[in-house]
Amino acid sequence: MTAETHFDSCEEFNQLATAQEDAPMPPRSSPPATEKWSSSTLHLTTAGTLPLPLSPEDIAAFKRLGILPSLLTEAGIRRVSDVEARSDFGIKGSLSQDMSGIVFPYFSPVTGKRTTARVRRDHPEFEHGKPKNKYISPWGDARHLYFPPGAAEKLRKPDMAIALVEAEKSALALTAWASRVGMDLLPVAMGGCWGWRGRVGKAESADGSRVDVLGPLPDLSVCDQHRVYVVMDANVAGNAKVQQAEKALAIFLAEHKCDVQLRHLPQFDGVNGPDDLLAVRGDDALRMALMTPICSNNGPGILEAAMEAIADEIYTSNMERFYAFCVALQRLRGTQAVALPVERIGALMGCHWSTIATYRRQAVIAGWLQHAGNAVPHVRAATFFVKLPILTNSDTALTKNKTKQIGEDSSDLPSLSGNLPLSLSEKSFESLGEKNMTSLSGEEKSAIVRKPHSEDSEVAWL
Repeated sequence: MTAETHFDSCEEFNQLATAQEDAPMPPRSSPPATEKWSSSTLHLTTAGTLPLPLSPEDIAAFKRLGILPSLLTEAGIRRVSDVEARSDFGIKGSLSQDMSGIVFPYFSPVTGKRTTARVRRDHPEFEHGKPKNKYISPWGDARHLYFPPGAAEKLRKPDMAIALVEAEKSALALTAWASRVGMDLLPVAMGGCWGWRGRVGKAESADGSRVDVLGPLPDLSVCDQHRVYVVMDANVAGNAKVQQAEKALAIFLAEHKCDVQLRHLPQFDGVNGPDDLLAVRGDDALRMALMTPICSNNGPGILEAAMEAIADEIYTSNMERFYAFCVALQRLRGTQAVALPVERIGALMGCHWSTIATYRRQAVIAGWLQHAGNAVPHVRAATFFVKLPILTNSDTALTKNKTKQIGEDSSDLPSLSGNLPLSLSEKSFESLGEKNMTSLSGEEKSAIVRKPHSEDSEVAWL
Protein backbone atom coordinates (compact mmCIF):
# COMPACT_ATOMS: atom_id res chain seq x y z
CA MET A 1 0.00 0.00 0.00
CA THR A 2 1.16 3.51 -0.72
CA ALA A 3 1.29 6.40 1.74
CA GLU A 4 -2.08 7.58 0.38
CA THR A 5 -3.79 4.22 0.90
CA HIS A 6 -6.69 4.10 3.36
CA PHE A 7 -9.37 1.56 4.17
CA ASP A 8 -12.88 1.14 2.79
CA SER A 9 -14.20 -0.51 5.91
CA CYS A 10 -13.51 -0.97 9.61
CA GLU A 11 -13.15 -4.71 9.00
CA GLU A 12 -10.20 -4.14 6.65
CA PHE A 13 -8.56 -1.87 9.22
CA ASN A 14 -9.02 -4.43 11.98
CA GLN A 15 -7.50 -7.16 9.82
CA LEU A 16 -4.35 -5.10 9.29
CA ALA A 17 -4.25 -4.12 12.96
CA THR A 18 -4.32 -7.78 13.99
CA ALA A 19 -1.62 -8.69 11.49
CA GLN A 20 0.72 -5.95 12.70
CA GLU A 21 0.70 -7.02 16.35
CA ASP A 22 3.68 -9.28 17.02
CA ALA A 23 2.22 -10.70 20.20
CA PRO A 24 -1.07 -10.52 22.08
CA MET A 25 -1.46 -7.53 24.35
CA PRO A 26 -1.56 -8.27 28.11
CA PRO A 27 -5.13 -8.34 29.45
CA ARG A 28 -6.51 -4.82 29.75
CA SER A 29 -9.29 -3.78 32.05
CA SER A 30 -12.49 -2.76 30.28
CA PRO A 31 -14.48 0.33 31.26
CA PRO A 32 -17.64 -0.31 33.29
CA ALA A 33 -20.73 -1.18 31.27
CA THR A 34 -22.36 2.11 32.27
CA GLU A 35 -19.66 4.12 30.51
CA LYS A 36 -19.83 5.36 26.93
CA TRP A 37 -16.12 4.86 26.31
CA SER A 38 -15.81 3.33 22.84
CA SER A 39 -13.80 3.65 19.66
CA SER A 40 -15.06 6.41 17.42
CA THR A 41 -13.89 4.30 14.48
CA LEU A 42 -16.99 2.16 15.03
CA HIS A 43 -19.47 4.99 14.48
CA LEU A 44 -20.64 6.85 11.41
CA THR A 45 -19.73 10.50 10.97
CA THR A 46 -22.41 13.19 10.88
CA ALA A 47 -22.24 12.93 7.11
CA GLY A 48 -23.29 9.27 7.36
CA THR A 49 -20.05 7.79 6.06
CA LEU A 50 -17.43 5.59 7.67
CA PRO A 51 -14.66 7.60 9.37
CA LEU A 52 -11.15 7.50 7.95
CA PRO A 53 -9.09 4.95 9.99
CA LEU A 54 -5.36 5.23 10.49
CA SER A 55 -3.00 4.58 7.60
CA PRO A 56 -0.36 1.83 7.70
CA GLU A 57 2.24 4.56 8.18
CA ASP A 58 0.33 5.90 11.19
CA ILE A 59 0.13 2.43 12.71
CA ALA A 60 3.87 1.93 12.19
CA ALA A 61 4.66 5.29 13.80
CA PHE A 62 2.56 4.48 16.87
CA LYS A 63 3.99 0.96 17.07
CA ARG A 64 7.50 2.47 17.23
CA LEU A 65 6.36 4.12 20.48
CA GLY A 66 5.10 0.78 21.80
CA ILE A 67 1.43 1.67 21.10
CA LEU A 68 -0.30 -1.21 19.36
CA PRO A 69 -3.48 -0.91 17.22
CA SER A 70 -5.66 -2.54 19.87
CA LEU A 71 -5.01 0.41 22.22
CA LEU A 72 -5.49 2.94 19.42
CA THR A 73 -8.87 1.41 18.58
CA GLU A 74 -9.88 1.38 22.25
CA ALA A 75 -8.90 5.05 22.58
CA GLY A 76 -10.74 6.07 19.42
CA ILE A 77 -7.64 7.45 17.71
CA ARG A 78 -8.26 7.94 13.99
CA ARG A 79 -7.69 10.17 11.03
CA VAL A 80 -10.02 13.01 10.13
CA SER A 81 -10.30 14.97 6.93
CA ASP A 82 -10.58 18.74 6.97
CA VAL A 83 -14.36 18.44 6.64
CA GLU A 84 -14.63 15.87 9.45
CA ALA A 85 -12.45 17.92 11.79
CA ARG A 86 -14.78 20.87 11.34
CA SER A 87 -18.15 19.07 11.24
CA ASP A 88 -17.60 16.23 13.73
CA PHE A 89 -15.24 17.85 16.24
CA GLY A 90 -16.00 21.56 16.03
CA ILE A 91 -12.56 22.62 14.82
CA LYS A 92 -12.68 26.21 13.59
CA GLY A 93 -10.34 28.19 11.42
CA SER A 94 -9.96 29.87 8.07
CA LEU A 95 -11.12 27.79 5.14
CA SER A 96 -7.64 28.23 3.70
CA GLN A 97 -6.25 26.19 6.63
CA ASP A 98 -6.07 22.41 6.32
CA MET A 99 -7.39 20.87 9.56
CA SER A 100 -6.89 17.24 8.52
CA GLY A 101 -4.81 15.04 10.80
CA ILE A 102 -5.06 12.55 13.67
CA VAL A 103 -7.72 13.18 16.28
CA PHE A 104 -7.34 12.32 19.97
CA PRO A 105 -10.82 12.23 21.55
CA TYR A 106 -10.98 13.19 25.23
CA PHE A 107 -13.32 11.16 27.47
CA SER A 108 -14.43 11.78 31.03
CA PRO A 109 -13.32 9.02 33.42
CA VAL A 110 -16.55 9.66 35.37
CA THR A 111 -19.22 9.60 32.66
CA GLY A 112 -17.28 8.00 29.80
CA LYS A 113 -18.66 10.67 27.45
CA ARG A 114 -16.48 12.66 25.10
CA THR A 115 -15.60 16.04 26.58
CA THR A 116 -13.42 17.52 23.84
CA ALA A 117 -10.70 16.50 21.39
CA ARG A 118 -7.39 17.62 19.93
CA VAL A 119 -6.32 17.24 16.32
CA ARG A 120 -2.67 16.80 15.47
CA ARG A 121 -2.63 18.54 12.10
CA ASP A 122 -0.74 17.10 9.17
CA HIS A 123 -0.12 20.51 7.61
CA PRO A 124 0.16 23.27 10.23
CA GLU A 125 1.30 26.74 9.30
CA PHE A 126 4.91 27.69 9.96
CA GLU A 127 6.18 30.81 11.67
CA HIS A 128 9.89 31.56 11.98
CA GLY A 129 10.65 28.02 10.85
CA LYS A 130 8.49 26.39 13.55
CA PRO A 131 5.03 24.79 13.21
CA LYS A 132 2.17 26.97 14.44
CA ASN A 133 -1.06 25.53 15.83
CA LYS A 134 0.17 21.98 15.28
CA TYR A 135 -2.41 20.80 17.82
CA ILE A 136 -5.83 22.41 17.76
CA SER A 137 -8.95 21.96 19.90
CA PRO A 138 -12.63 22.70 19.20
CA TRP A 139 -13.56 26.34 19.55
CA GLY A 140 -15.53 27.01 22.74
CA ASP A 141 -14.73 23.71 24.47
CA ALA A 142 -13.54 23.87 28.05
CA ARG A 143 -10.05 22.49 28.53
CA HIS A 144 -9.73 19.00 29.98
CA LEU A 145 -7.05 16.46 30.84
CA TYR A 146 -6.61 13.45 28.56
CA PHE A 147 -7.44 10.12 30.21
CA PRO A 148 -6.47 6.93 28.33
CA PRO A 149 -8.70 3.84 28.26
CA GLY A 150 -9.10 2.09 31.61
CA ALA A 151 -8.70 5.28 33.63
CA ALA A 152 -12.02 4.92 35.47
CA GLU A 153 -11.17 1.50 36.87
CA LYS A 154 -7.65 2.54 37.83
CA LEU A 155 -8.93 5.59 39.71
CA ARG A 156 -10.97 3.32 41.96
CA LYS A 157 -7.70 2.20 43.54
CA PRO A 158 -6.71 4.67 46.29
CA ASP A 159 -3.03 3.77 45.95
CA MET A 160 -2.90 4.16 42.16
CA ALA A 161 0.08 6.25 41.05
CA ILE A 162 -0.59 8.91 38.42
CA ALA A 163 1.89 10.24 35.85
CA LEU A 164 1.20 13.70 34.43
CA VAL A 165 2.76 14.10 30.99
CA GLU A 166 2.42 16.74 28.30
CA ALA A 167 1.15 14.92 25.19
CA GLU A 168 -1.58 12.40 24.43
CA LYS A 169 0.91 10.16 22.63
CA SER A 170 3.03 10.12 25.78
CA ALA A 171 0.02 9.08 27.87
CA LEU A 172 -0.79 6.25 25.46
CA ALA A 173 2.84 5.13 25.28
CA LEU A 174 3.08 5.02 29.08
CA THR A 175 -0.23 3.16 29.28
CA ALA A 176 1.11 0.48 26.94
CA TRP A 177 4.45 0.41 28.79
CA ALA A 178 2.79 0.05 32.21
CA SER A 179 0.78 -2.87 30.87
CA ARG A 180 3.90 -4.55 29.45
CA VAL A 181 5.95 -4.25 32.63
CA GLY A 182 3.08 -4.90 35.04
CA MET A 183 3.12 -1.50 36.78
CA ASP A 184 0.08 0.09 38.39
CA LEU A 185 0.23 3.52 36.77
CA LEU A 186 -2.33 5.89 35.28
CA PRO A 187 -0.73 8.25 32.75
CA VAL A 188 -2.69 11.47 32.15
CA ALA A 189 -1.86 14.04 29.48
CA MET A 190 -2.17 17.77 30.03
CA GLY A 191 -1.94 18.96 26.43
CA GLY A 192 1.20 21.00 27.06
CA CYS A 193 3.22 22.14 30.06
CA TRP A 194 0.54 24.70 31.04
CA GLY A 195 -2.37 22.52 29.86
CA TRP A 196 -3.38 21.81 33.46
CA ARG A 197 -4.69 25.39 33.72
CA GLY A 198 -7.51 26.95 31.76
CA ARG A 199 -10.83 28.74 31.84
CA VAL A 200 -12.72 27.46 34.88
CA GLY A 201 -15.54 29.98 35.10
CA LYS A 202 -16.79 33.51 34.61
CA ALA A 203 -16.70 36.53 36.88
CA GLU A 204 -17.73 40.16 36.78
CA SER A 205 -14.91 42.64 36.31
CA ALA A 206 -14.65 46.10 37.91
CA ASP A 207 -16.40 47.69 34.91
CA GLY A 208 -19.24 45.17 35.07
CA SER A 209 -18.23 43.08 32.09
CA ARG A 210 -18.03 39.28 32.22
CA VAL A 211 -14.50 37.92 32.08
CA ASP A 212 -12.95 34.46 32.12
CA VAL A 213 -11.64 33.04 35.38
CA LEU A 214 -8.43 31.09 34.85
CA GLY A 215 -7.09 28.43 37.19
CA PRO A 216 -6.19 24.76 37.66
CA LEU A 217 -8.57 22.43 35.83
CA PRO A 218 -11.21 20.61 37.92
CA ASP A 219 -9.98 17.35 36.34
CA LEU A 220 -6.86 17.63 38.52
CA SER A 221 -8.95 16.59 41.50
CA VAL A 222 -8.32 12.97 40.48
CA CYS A 223 -4.75 13.47 41.71
CA ASP A 224 -5.72 14.43 45.26
CA GLN A 225 -3.90 12.31 47.86
CA HIS A 226 -2.28 10.13 45.17
CA ARG A 227 1.38 9.72 44.35
CA VAL A 228 1.87 11.88 41.27
CA TYR A 229 4.85 11.71 38.92
CA VAL A 230 5.27 15.00 37.06
CA VAL A 231 7.11 14.18 33.83
CA MET A 232 7.57 17.22 31.62
CA ASP A 233 9.21 16.89 28.23
CA ALA A 234 13.01 16.83 28.17
CA ASN A 235 13.23 20.53 27.28
CA VAL A 236 12.40 21.34 30.91
CA ALA A 237 16.17 21.26 31.47
CA GLY A 238 16.65 24.50 29.52
CA ASN A 239 13.24 26.05 28.96
CA ALA A 240 12.27 28.64 31.58
CA LYS A 241 8.59 28.48 30.59
CA VAL A 242 8.44 24.73 31.18
CA GLN A 243 10.38 25.07 34.45
CA GLN A 244 7.90 27.67 35.67
CA ALA A 245 4.96 25.42 34.75
CA GLU A 246 6.57 22.45 36.52
CA LYS A 247 7.16 24.48 39.67
CA ALA A 248 3.61 25.88 39.75
CA LEU A 249 2.10 22.43 39.16
CA ALA A 250 4.23 20.85 41.88
CA ILE A 251 3.17 23.50 44.40
CA PHE A 252 -0.51 23.08 43.50
CA LEU A 253 -0.35 19.28 43.84
CA ALA A 254 1.51 19.52 47.15
CA GLU A 255 -1.22 21.80 48.48
CA HIS A 256 -3.73 19.06 47.61
CA LYS A 257 -1.86 16.45 49.67
CA CYS A 258 -0.30 14.68 46.70
CA ASP A 259 2.96 12.79 47.02
CA VAL A 260 4.70 14.79 44.29
CA GLN A 261 7.56 13.09 42.45
CA LEU A 262 9.30 15.25 39.85
CA ARG A 263 11.08 13.33 37.10
CA HIS A 264 13.32 14.64 34.33
CA LEU A 265 13.96 12.63 31.20
CA PRO A 266 17.58 11.91 30.26
CA GLN A 267 19.09 13.99 27.49
CA PHE A 268 19.38 11.87 24.34
CA ASP A 269 19.23 12.84 20.68
CA GLY A 270 15.71 12.44 19.40
CA VAL A 271 14.14 12.35 22.88
CA ASN A 272 11.65 15.02 23.91
CA GLY A 273 8.73 13.20 25.52
CA PRO A 274 8.60 9.87 27.37
CA ASP A 275 7.16 8.30 24.19
CA ASP A 276 10.38 9.26 22.39
CA LEU A 277 12.44 7.76 25.21
CA LEU A 278 10.63 4.45 24.77
CA ALA A 279 11.22 4.53 21.02
CA VAL A 280 14.91 5.48 21.22
CA ARG A 281 16.09 3.70 24.40
CA GLY A 282 13.44 1.11 25.27
CA ASP A 283 11.39 0.05 28.30
CA ASP A 284 14.28 -0.12 30.77
CA ALA A 285 15.29 3.49 30.08
CA LEU A 286 11.80 4.72 30.97
CA ARG A 287 11.76 2.60 34.12
CA MET A 288 15.06 4.17 35.21
CA ALA A 289 13.77 7.67 34.46
CA LEU A 290 10.63 7.14 36.54
CA MET A 291 12.44 5.42 39.38
CA THR A 292 15.29 7.95 39.63
CA PRO A 293 14.16 11.00 41.62
CA ILE A 294 15.52 14.46 41.07
CA CYS A 295 15.90 14.39 44.82
CA SER A 296 14.57 11.75 47.18
CA ASN A 297 12.18 13.22 49.75
CA ASN A 298 12.95 10.66 52.42
CA GLY A 299 14.70 7.38 53.05
CA PRO A 300 17.75 5.98 51.27
CA GLY A 301 18.23 7.44 47.84
CA ILE A 302 20.71 8.72 45.33
CA LEU A 303 22.31 11.13 47.82
CA GLU A 304 23.09 8.26 50.18
CA ALA A 305 24.43 6.22 47.26
CA ALA A 306 26.79 9.04 46.26
CA MET A 307 28.00 9.45 49.84
CA GLU A 308 28.61 5.72 50.13
CA ALA A 309 30.64 5.81 46.91
CA ILE A 310 33.18 8.18 48.49
CA ALA A 311 32.99 6.85 52.06
CA ASP A 312 36.33 5.00 52.03
CA GLU A 313 38.39 7.95 50.83
CA ILE A 314 40.26 10.60 52.83
CA TYR A 315 40.08 14.23 51.78
CA THR A 316 42.11 17.29 52.62
CA SER A 317 39.00 19.21 53.68
CA ASN A 318 35.23 19.05 53.85
CA MET A 319 35.13 21.35 50.82
CA GLU A 320 37.07 18.77 48.84
CA ARG A 321 34.81 16.04 50.18
CA PHE A 322 31.74 18.03 49.12
CA TYR A 323 33.06 18.35 45.59
CA ALA A 324 33.89 14.62 45.42
CA PHE A 325 30.34 13.93 46.58
CA CYS A 326 29.00 16.15 43.77
CA VAL A 327 31.16 14.33 41.22
CA ALA A 328 29.87 10.95 42.43
CA LEU A 329 26.30 12.25 42.30
CA GLN A 330 26.71 13.51 38.73
CA ARG A 331 28.14 10.17 37.63
CA LEU A 332 25.10 8.42 39.10
CA ARG A 333 22.77 10.82 37.30
CA GLY A 334 24.46 10.56 33.91
CA THR A 335 23.63 13.58 31.76
CA GLN A 336 20.81 14.81 34.02
CA ALA A 337 21.10 17.68 36.45
CA VAL A 338 21.64 16.82 40.11
CA ALA A 339 19.75 18.17 43.10
CA LEU A 340 21.84 19.51 45.99
CA PRO A 341 19.55 19.93 49.03
CA VAL A 342 21.78 21.60 51.60
CA GLU A 343 20.02 20.31 54.71
CA ARG A 344 20.14 16.66 53.69
CA ILE A 345 23.73 16.89 52.46
CA GLY A 346 24.73 18.66 55.66
CA ALA A 347 23.22 15.80 57.68
CA LEU A 348 25.15 13.26 55.61
CA MET A 349 28.43 15.17 55.95
CA GLY A 350 27.97 16.18 59.58
CA CYS A 351 27.88 19.90 58.76
CA HIS A 352 25.37 22.66 59.33
CA TRP A 353 23.28 23.34 56.24
CA SER A 354 24.67 26.87 55.96
CA THR A 355 28.16 25.40 55.51
CA ILE A 356 26.96 23.28 52.60
CA ALA A 357 25.20 26.33 51.14
CA THR A 358 28.51 28.19 51.26
CA TYR A 359 30.39 25.30 49.62
CA ARG A 360 27.77 25.11 46.92
CA ARG A 361 27.81 28.83 46.19
CA GLN A 362 31.59 28.98 46.04
CA ALA A 363 31.62 25.98 43.69
CA VAL A 364 29.27 27.86 41.37
CA ILE A 365 31.55 30.91 41.44
CA ALA A 366 34.55 28.73 40.61
CA GLY A 367 32.77 27.06 37.73
CA TRP A 368 32.63 23.62 39.36
CA LEU A 369 28.83 23.73 39.44
CA GLN A 370 26.50 25.15 36.79
CA HIS A 371 23.01 26.17 37.89
CA ALA A 372 20.29 24.17 36.10
CA GLY A 373 17.02 24.76 37.96
CA ASN A 374 15.55 26.70 40.86
CA ALA A 375 14.31 25.25 44.11
CA VAL A 376 10.61 24.40 44.57
CA PRO A 377 9.62 24.89 48.23
CA HIS A 378 8.78 21.63 49.98
CA VAL A 379 9.25 19.71 46.74
CA ARG A 380 12.65 19.96 45.09
CA ALA A 381 16.09 21.33 45.77
CA ALA A 382 17.92 23.58 43.35
CA THR A 383 19.58 21.56 40.58
CA PHE A 384 23.05 21.81 39.06
CA PHE A 385 25.37 20.23 36.53
CA VAL A 386 28.71 19.16 38.00
CA LYS A 387 31.86 19.75 35.98
CA LEU A 388 33.75 16.49 36.18
CA PRO A 389 37.49 16.80 36.91
CA ILE A 390 40.16 15.87 34.38
CA LEU A 391 43.06 14.90 36.63
CA THR A 392 46.71 14.94 35.61
CA ASN A 393 49.79 13.65 37.41
CA SER A 394 50.30 17.08 38.91
CA ASP A 395 46.77 17.27 40.25
CA THR A 396 45.76 16.13 43.69
CA ALA A 397 43.41 13.20 43.20
CA LEU A 398 40.16 13.86 44.99
CA THR A 399 39.51 10.28 45.91
CA LYS A 400 43.00 8.84 46.25
CA ASN A 401 44.75 11.11 48.72
CA LYS A 402 45.44 9.07 51.85
CA THR A 403 47.99 11.35 53.53
CA LYS A 404 46.29 14.58 54.55
CA GLN A 405 43.80 14.83 57.36
CA ILE A 406 40.42 16.49 57.16
CA GLY A 407 40.57 20.00 58.57
CA GLU A 408 43.96 21.04 57.12
CA ASP A 409 44.13 24.10 54.92
CA SER A 410 44.29 23.18 51.25
CA SER A 411 45.18 25.14 48.17
CA ASP A 412 45.83 22.24 45.79
CA LEU A 413 42.29 21.25 44.73
CA PRO A 414 42.01 20.40 41.02
CA SER A 415 41.72 23.65 39.09
CA LEU A 416 38.79 23.55 36.69
CA SER A 417 38.49 27.29 36.13
CA GLY A 418 41.06 28.70 38.48
CA ASN A 419 41.51 28.01 42.17
CA LEU A 420 38.30 28.04 44.18
CA PRO A 421 38.03 31.52 45.78
CA LEU A 422 37.02 30.94 49.38
CA SER A 423 35.96 33.67 51.76
CA LEU A 424 37.19 31.60 54.70
CA SER A 425 40.03 29.12 55.04
CA GLU A 426 39.20 25.41 54.75
CA LYS A 427 39.90 25.08 58.45
CA SER A 428 37.35 27.78 59.15
CA PHE A 429 34.81 25.99 57.00
CA GLU A 430 35.44 22.83 59.01
CA SER A 431 34.85 24.66 62.26
CA LEU A 432 31.54 26.03 60.97
CA GLY A 433 30.29 22.47 60.58
CA GLU A 434 30.71 21.94 64.30
CA LYS A 435 28.84 25.08 65.34
CA ASN A 436 25.24 26.09 65.33
CA MET A 437 24.73 29.38 63.47
CA THR A 438 23.18 30.93 66.56
CA SER A 439 26.49 30.48 68.39
CA LEU A 440 28.59 32.30 65.81
CA SER A 441 29.85 35.78 66.50
CA GLY A 442 28.74 38.66 64.32
CA GLU A 443 32.19 38.74 62.69
CA GLU A 444 32.01 35.02 61.86
CA LYS A 445 28.54 35.38 60.40
CA SER A 446 29.54 38.33 58.22
CA ALA A 447 32.50 36.33 56.90
CA ILE A 448 30.17 33.77 55.35
CA VAL A 449 29.36 34.86 51.82
CA ARG A 450 25.82 33.64 51.22
CA LYS A 451 22.44 34.78 49.91
CA PRO A 452 19.52 35.66 52.19
CA HIS A 453 18.31 32.89 54.47
CA SER A 454 14.95 32.72 52.69
CA GLU A 455 16.50 31.43 49.48
CA ASP A 456 18.66 28.82 51.17
CA SER A 457 15.74 27.71 53.31
CA GLU A 458 13.87 26.74 50.15
CA VAL A 459 16.33 23.95 49.51
CA ALA A 460 16.66 23.08 53.19
CA TRP A 461 13.16 21.67 53.41
CA LEU A 462 14.04 18.39 51.70
